Amino acid sequence: MLFLALLTVVPATSAQAAKEKGAVKLRTVLFMDYGKAYKPSKMAALMTSTVKKKYHCFGTSIQAVIRKINKDNMTYKIKKVTVSGKNAKVRVTATYYNGYNIYMDAMDDLLYWYVDHRDCSAAEAQKKLAEYLKSAYTSSRKKDFKESVTFNIPLVKSGSKWKISEMTKNMYKVTTANMEQAYQDYR
Repeated sequence: MLFLALLTVVPATSAQAAKEKGAVKLRTVLFMDYGKAYKPSKMAALMTSTVKKKYHCFGTSIQAVIRKINKDNMTYKIKKVTVSGKNAKVRVTATYYNGYNIYMDAMDDLLYWYVDHRDCSAAEAQKKLAEYLKSAYTSSRKKDFKESVTFNIPLVKSGSKWKISEMTKNMYKVTTANMEQAYQDYR
């Protein structure tokens, strides 16, 4: 009798585990797809409130450039999903365009431009920076800037949903074409 009871419990538990893994994978795929389309507000909706507060997002002009770069270059593959209670991690391999150098060059160009346009608004400066980024991206040899990285995406169960519990450097690197690191370094 005990043996029969164990047989009925095991399938329910493994079915529940498979369901949780599926939910974690779906959240990760959504996050990566929103990263490829560079939709920061949709990405932020998949994060815990603590992570969301720290999340840096570029202005709309620069978002359009990152969106184009990611659309042209970013690919990813889910390698492994691990769930342990209310914590999960997803192993991802991604290829992305490393825009670090073009961001730094565009910032230098913007500073030279700014000398003659000190009275411009922040929005005008953002648009100009986006123009410089777009120009630098268009003229770059794209294959020379492609990189691959394997990383983990940590998630935590929040209520009935899985949420991203940390934005790692590699997650920023892939979803922002590494412009987040350039932004941080330039500041």
